[in-house]
Amino acid sequence: MVQTNLPTKSEYENAVNELKKLNEDIFYGDLKEKMHSLEGRNKELLEKAVTTVDTVSNEIAEFTRELTVSAENNRKFLEQNEAFFTLTKDDLAKTHEKLATHVTALLAMDNRLQQLQQSYKEMFHKHSESINSILVVREEALINKVVYQLECLAQKQLAELELHKAEIEQLREQMESVSSHNQETLQTLSNQMTSKQDLAKLEKRSAFKMNLLLGVVVVEAILIGIKFFM
Repeated sequence: MVQTNLPTKSEYENAVNELKKLNEDIFYGDLKEKMHSLEGRNKELLEKAVTTVDTVSNEIAEFTRELTVSAENNRKFLEQNEAFFTLTKDDLAKTHEKLATHVTALLAMDNRLQQLQQSYKEMFHKHSESINSILVVREEALINKVVYQLECLAQKQLAELELHKAEIEQLREQMESVSSHNQETLQTLSNQMTSKQDLAKLEKRSAFKMNLLLGVVVVEAILIGIKFFM
């Protein structure tokens, strides 16, 4: 009888477990590693996705809040603009009204200035005519006065000339009288003198006196002429 050494049950189970382990190591080790790696990557991607979603959610919430604040600011700005537009519209209406009033006042003032200018022109024309009339009258009066003064001056100078002529005539008569007297004296003396030398001396003296009288007459005539023309 042949005797066989059969494994025990525990050995058989150990052998089966080793075979399973070997099988898993041979056929499923790399797959498990890849599966574990893929699971790790998926888990990491999931965590990143969750983080990204949280970040995006926070950013969306912040953006929504900013939009809300901006919308509120825009609403206030629009309200302010509407109030400013209403105020500006009222101010523009008042400004237009004031401008219309000022334009009316300026037109009235311009009309008044034109009337005053026309009135001043008429007044200036009247005054100019009056002044021209006065100037003509005064010019005629001045001319008459000057003519009268010239006539008076001419008459005065004529009277003075006649007076000077009379004075010259009187001097001439005096000279003739003196000359006649000197001639008579010379004749008398010549009759009385016996010496020709005495007669010559007497003639020289008479000639000197005559020249002296002529010089006096000439000086008087010059003075009278100067006085006449001054």
